[in-house]
Amino acid sequence: MNIASLSTNLSFGTIILCIIVTLLTGCTTAYNLSPIISTINSQELFYADGKQVAISRLNQTEVCIWINKTADDEFLLHLVYRNNSTIPINVFPEQIHLEWLSKYEGPKRQAVYSSDKYLSRLRKQQAWANVASAIGAAAESYGAGRSKTYGTVSGQPVYLETYDPAKKAMVDQKNSEEMARQVTQQSIIYAATEQGLLKSNTLLPGYYVEGNVMARFSYQKRIAIVVPFGEVVHRFEFVAPAQ
Repeated sequence: MNIASLSTNLSFGTIILCIIVTLLTGCTTAYNLSPIISTINSQELFYADGKQVAISRLNQTEVCIWINKTADDEFLLHLVYRNNSTIPINVFPEQIHLEWLSKYEGPKRQAVYSSDKYLSRLRKQQAWANVASAIGAAAESYGAGRSKTYGTVSGQPVYLETYDPAKKAMVDQKNSEEMARQVTQQSIIYAATEQGLLKSNTLLPGYYVEGNVMARFSYQKRIAIVVPFGEVVHRFEFVAPAQ
């Protein structure tokens, strides 16, 4: 998440293009939703690094949005809010919601994840991944260095079990290093995710804030993203690529 002020002599559209180009897109897929621009609602379309970015301007507020699907089958909404008014405005990303028309159930509404809820969810996923890795390492450690030889003595079946502690130590060392690398990688992912998530902010006049908001993925042909910004509500519509 980034919060800063903008010089009044700079085009907000130009700034937005610079911001969007620098997005972390490594975790996203080629599933890009295309915005339906409403000129009645003072919306514009920009292209940034091949991505379609919608900007809405209402009552001295501006919202920019770009949406994609992550490799983990989640919606990633990248947003930029800008306060062009003369008073502070509060931004609450958890108030954003998605809407679509269900063929059998009528209109449906889906909330986004708050930053705290999404980070808690990520932490649980990482914890379960560590549990699975630990179980696998324990099973491998138990069998490491053990070997059995089968044969017969006086016609009776027997087997000989040998144990090599050095081999077991090597396996334990390897598993320990792999677990350490996994935990380190998880910490990097968690920190990057936490930094990128959009959180509640009070924007002073002339300031903007940008960041990511996550939502559960659901394939729909047409989706609306409703973004409250203080007392103003910005509404964006997107069409999904054909499956």
